[in-house]
Amino acid sequence: MNKSFVTGTLLLALLLAGCGGEISRSFFDKAPQGRTGRVWTVAGNMDGELEAFVGPGGEVQPGSESYTAYFIVADPEAKKIITPADSLKDCKRKLAEGCLPAPVAEWEKDKVLFSATTFAGYDEDFLVSAVDVKNMGDEDRTLDLYAVIAPNRVIGGYSAPTYIELEGGNINTGGKLFLRCVTKPDEFASYISQDPKKDVTCFIPSGKIPDSKGEAGKDCTVSAAARYKLTLKSGEKKTFYFTTSPDKIDYKKVYGDFAAKWQKKLFETEIDIPDENARNCYYANLAYMLIMSDGGVCKPGTAYYDAFWVRDFAYFADAFYYTRNMNLVESGLAYLDDLRLENGGYAPKTGSTEDTELDAPGQVLYAMAQYYRRTGHRDFLSSVDAAVYGACDYIIDKIKSDKRGIMPPSVSAEDIGSGSDHHYWDDFWAVRGLLEGAYLAGEAGNRSRASRYAAEGLKLFETFTAQVHELAEKEGIEYIPNGPEDIKTSSSARGTSCGLWPCDVLDTEDFLVQTSFDYYWSNHFKNGGFIHRDHYWPYAGLDMAVGWLMTDEYYRAQTVLDWTLGNDPTKGWWSYPEGMNLKDNTLAEGDMPHGWFSASYISFVRNSLVRESDDTLMLLSGVKDEWTEKGLYFGNLPTLFGNVRCRVITDRDILIISDIALTERTKKRFEGYRIKLAPGIVATLTELNGRKPARMLYDMNEIELPPDTRSAKIKIGSTQNNEAYKYMQKQNSQSDDNPMRP
Repeated sequence: MNKSFVTGTLLLALLLAGCGGEISRSFFDKAPQGRTGRVWTVAGNMDGELEAFVGPGGEVQPGSESYTAYFIVADPEAKKIITPADSLKDCKRKLAEGCLPAPVAEWEKDKVLFSATTFAGYDEDFLVSAVDVKNMGDEDRTLDLYAVIAPNRVIGGYSAPTYIELEGGNINTGGKLFLRCVTKPDEFASYISQDPKKDVTCFIPSGKIPDSKGEAGKDCTVSAAARYKLTLKSGEKKTFYFTTSPDKIDYKKVYGDFAAKWQKKLFETEIDIPDENARNCYYANLAYMLIMSDGGVCKPGTAYYDAFWVRDFAYFADAFYYTRNMNLVESGLAYLDDLRLENGGYAPKTGSTEDTELDAPGQVLYAMAQYYRRTGHRDFLSSVDAAVYGACDYIIDKIKSDKRGIMPPSVSAEDIGSGSDHHYWDDFWAVRGLLEGAYLAGEAGNRSRASRYAAEGLKLFETFTAQVHELAEKEGIEYIPNGPEDIKTSSSARGTSCGLWPCDVLDTEDFLVQTSFDYYWSNHFKNGGFIHRDHYWPYAGLDMAVGWLMTDEYYRAQTVLDWTLGNDPTKGWWSYPEGMNLKDNTLAEGDMPHGWFSASYISFVRNSLVRESDDTLMLLSGVKDEWTEKGLYFGNLPTLFGNVRCRVITDRDILIISDIALTERTKKRFEGYRIKLAPGIVATLTELNGRKPARMLYDMNEIELPPDTRSAKIKIGSTQNNEAYKYMQKQNSQSDDNPMRP
């Protein structure tokens, strides 16, 4: 670094200290310096590579390694910064129009109202930030707005020092456009310091920003500020626009295009539930998944998980199907070819060349079978036969290589323990994978392979199930452990969750299965939040909640939902990390928004409203009472039988289904609908398609409706003092074959 420049910078600081330019504390003094302890979300588009990071105060980091733009309001007369330093605590956050990927941060302090909205151009890779400053006082006000360019990254750590300059309205870093000020600032200055705790914000209270010129050495802190001098009348608001586009833009037109195109894409499936938070979280996380689909392939994260994982994709594929984004399932399936190994196994993620995670082949088979089951594309079936047979044979060989007759030790799901241990998680996926391989082989007409793979899958299930029961009896436990080497950690809950969903291989009538999920709830959940590795793991809790829909544990499933919505780390942006700190919900590990969370949340909501169950559609199995009391509607949701729609409302003690139908019916056999209500409810069908049913149908909490149902009314009540319930008891006591039951 140029020594004369350093000397000049220090002298400048001393001179400023003597002329009213005192250096105060940095605005970032108490900000977390590492990766953890932070929260953020993203702004981007679904057609490009742009993923910009937005911090809790509305600050914007356009790229993963770039500088960050902070918008700071100061009172030059009082010589103080008004913008709250603790933005996570003192700012409010929301998404534009509830759920569009345009994060908004706002605060009100000292009779100043501030708001910053950032979004990405829909068709082009550029950002736009609109910053509002409003005088909420009764008198005229003089204020300063600063666009501060600092190395303090939204996603943690510091950007490498570089030269910052203003050229016209363009703020350049390293000679390249970083941000364009649509309105040219009144002043601009850059500051270079040897002290990482000293930056341009130290001078904002004095209103005298130094302008340092020279080289930016590797040990320097380089920052800059563009200043706008504001005079605002009482109630007056001024808006300033900043963009990464070098071209002139029409803000209203660009935002209008952005909003219209995102709405069209997001709302291809209709989820209209009275809980706005639940609805907004659903569509926001769909938007995040689309933004993370770089080149049509969804990644699990934006900053640190910018790679393709086989495991995550198995969950993504379901969520994309539920939201009518099968093109992203197809691109992900195509990408799997790059991870296929010569031995038939799969590398678990981009950049890996070894089969260290033995859940991968089962997840590949699951994703392939689900795609074929949902589309019936014969061309796809023939294109993957070699991959299917190779993966199945690989799983069988792995089982034979282990003396226990189960899947051998592996890194497995990474978060559930040592790579030198067995993990039943791998066995659940191997069983499902072999059964799916048998299904695909049978569809392809290869009966011998279909029979072999099915037999091997059932054999594996029987083998490790017997070992689990033996281990539970030996250790005196009433739950399925993580594996034979680990019976005490939360990995037991995490590792077993997939056995219910999505693998659906556990027998819910098995007493050990029932007691297992009771134990997990009692020991690894707190108020609905799943605790794993000393952190909250939101997506893992949701995965278990989907499983609880299948076991009729509605209270638990809904409690997980309530916890999830009540513990949004960003408090309005619905952006969740993989792991959250127990004390303040900030990022503890992983990335955010975490793609697996997005997929699991979408899958939970969809399966709460409607899910396939054998040859029927289960409706409302996870719906809260207040949702039906206020009325809900969902439409154009894909199922194996066609696209389903349903409108429901409760009028006193009558559940009214006024509009239910399947459109674009498939050829799959469809036996009708099942309405599943909470335990303790007596359900009585009183009207079907506008008429009294031919025979009264009573059930404890479930009613079956025929395939041609268009509308229905169901009387609901508790088991206490209910005439229908008493009648059922009487009939059941007289005959095991009760003709009154559907």
